[in-house]
Amino acid sequence: MNPYHPEHYPRRALVCLLGHTPQILTETLYALARQQQPAWLPTEIHVITTTSGADFVRRDLLADGAGHYHQLLSDFFPSASIEFGDDPRWIHVIARKEAGTEDGACDVEAQGLEDIDDLEDNAAAADTIVKVVARLASDPACAIHASIAGGRKTMGFFLGYAVSLLGRAQDRLSHTLVSKPFENHPEFFYPPRVPRMLRMRDGSEHSTEKARVMLAPIRVVPFAAGLREKLVDQNHGFDDLVQQAESDLVPQHVLLSPASCTVRVGEACVQLEPVLMAWYAYLAQRRRDRLQEPGILEPGMVRIDHKAPERNIGIDHGAMAAIYQRIGIRLESTQIDQDAFRSRVSDINKALRKGFVEIIADRLTIKGPGERRKRDGQYGLSKLDPRLISIG
Repeated sequence: MNPYHPEHYPRRALVCLLGHTPQILTETLYALARQQQPAWLPTEIHVITTTSGADFVRRDLLADGAGHYHQLLSDFFPSASIEFGDDPRWIHVIARKEAGTEDGACDVEAQGLEDIDDLEDNAAAADTIVKVVARLASDPACAIHASIAGGRKTMGFFLGYAVSLLGRAQDRLSHTLVSKPFENHPEFFYPPRVPRMLRMRDGSEHSTEKARVMLAPIRVVPFAAGLREKLVDQNHGFDDLVQQAESDLVPQHVLLSPASCTVRVGEACVQLEPVLMAWYAYLAQRRRDRLQEPGILEPGMVRIDHKAPERNIGIDHGAMAAIYQRIGIRLESTQIDQDAFRSRVSDINKALRKGFVEIIADRLTIKGPGERRKRDGQYGLSKLDPRLISIG
């Protein structure tokens, strides 16, 4: 599947925020499938709304199979197979945490929110949006198109943020624009196949033939795949999601503990084998102290000569012996050849990538000649800020 062509994905989910203007859904669907090139027709529709918004969906869009949604399908997509209806699987009513069920659905009449009136309601809206997006984003065969056109302004921000945090390359975000004077007209849901006249508030009449419905794409910055997968797997609420993302994205102190052979960043911790810890701590110590000899590209790096180990640069026997002593193992020799050193670097990097999310692991791993496409034998923690290194 090509993420540049989300219209070809087997599962395509349209996510809409709706308040008391349910026509946002039909306008967005019309724009996606009729105005956009290439056309994008969903296989399922998810509405995030309140109990009163859900009533508008039932009354104006569904109406026992005769609402404007069904009219749109009859007008332009009579053979379309789209999963949507009066069901908690498709109409996600915002509910307080204590009222929701495990899968995020709720009893609309007993538990759902009539409106978003206070801070707790606002938090509930954010959590509901995150849960809907996270479930869809967990399926690699699903392409999401999320519209921020409906609902309250904060809901649109929450949805955009959720798509940025959890979305993949195939996911899209947009706003729907309707030309005047049809924008927000209670009887305009999309330009019907057979035009009709609509009376405006000033008494004038205009034909729907002149109406324009436009899709305004919104570019988002997707987060690293490793972080996204971690956030999806942990089933976070909105505040927890943002806190975790901030923790992983903002450079944090790296604490090395030779005695326990651990590398810690925030709450995440990786344990290395003693010899691997010794070499990693040695490179981290050089990086922290910004040590640099002639011919070395960046502070803290070492050069391992592939022919003559005695010509290695940056290998200090005394400093290495001190680290080995703190770990509790015996230093036999620092005259290490390039193949053995490369093998240890590979083992260290594998352990770090396994224990940390991608964006953190990339800062922590030892960079070698391969990243520079050079045969210079130089290795070091070139992406790690020396100010953030602590060795305990």
